[in-house]
Amino acid sequence: MKKVVIFFLCITMILSLSSRVSADAFTTEDALMALRATAGLIILTAEQTSRLDLNNDNIITSFDALMILRIIAGLPATPPPTPPEPISAPAVTTTTITTSTTSTQNIAITSTYYWVPNGTVYHSTNGCRSLARSRDINSGAWEQIPRGRTACKNCF
Repeated sequence: MKKVVIFFLCITMILSLSSRVSADAFTTEDALMALRATAGLIILTAEQTSRLDLNNDNIITSFDALMILRIIAGLPATPPPTPPEPISAPAVTTTTITTSTTSTQNIAITSTYYWVPNGTVYHSTNGCRSLARSRDINSGAWEQIPRGRTACKNCF
């Protein structure tokens, strides 16, 4: 709530210093009015709503205020589409494996797992701190892990 109030105060100061800068019949006061309506600070008349509703959804939102400010600044009313989500190489993915009727573990799926001969856990990396003092470290695929072992809490 504190951030919203600060945001509106900043916008109010910026907009109050500005004057009419667009031939499109929008002023910075129009953007401020849209923001105030979005925050529930004022109630717009039907005429004001019709005038400020630039995306024609019959609701005044901060997006309408953004479009007004973009028009005033000489930019296209709608911003460019948001960039796609960054694509990252899935070196390790996580899945949920039920190990018994009462417990569920999140297990990282990798191509190689590590374990010590007399241990009770398996590891996703041979750099795990739990393996730091181990001299005899076995490695292999998921199917080669000795039965009854659980995932290491440090590396999973």
